[in-house]
Amino acid sequence: MIEKKYFGLDQVADEIRYLEAKEGYILKTFDGERYTFDPTDKGPLTYAVHFSVEPASLQDYTDAGFVMCCEYLGSQGGYYYFFARPQTITLPVPQNYDDRKDAIQLKVNRVDRFVGVVLIAVIFLYAYFFMKDLNGLYLLVLIPTLGLAAYVYIVRQRYQRFIKNN
Repeated sequence: MIEKKYFGLDQVADEIRYLEAKEGYILKTFDGERYTFDPTDKGPLTYAVHFSVEPASLQDYTDAGFVMCCEYLGSQGGYYYFFARPQTITLPVPQNYDDRKDAIQLKVNRVDRFVGVVLIAVIFLYAYFFMKDLNGLYLLVLIPTLGLAAYVYIVRQRYQRFIKNN
């Protein structure tokens, strides 16, 4: 079974819930946008997803009873490791989000330094042009730019919440 799905760096809990909902299947491969599952008779599985900037030591996961399902080198850098184990194993699930938080912080910094500055400049420039000339064509640029700015703000807040809570 192959499914196309996308999860952001900050959506690790959603990704794990998605994987664990595939009862009767185990993750075989992940290529960045498609998850490939094979049938399994191991019963319900617990998954763990680890992200690291450099190749990582995975001993904590094997010590907790996990077996690596697959590994993926991200298109923007970073290694994703997917692990599974039967839910009957009750050892704590290792959670090291340090590299994930660092990568998210880099994205937030990019938004703050570049995207935010460009959006604010475009908004003020076209608002000025609109007020000066009262030409509705300026609104065709201004309104979508305001929508994009709102979206960027919402994503930035989501990233900040992840960094704060993990």
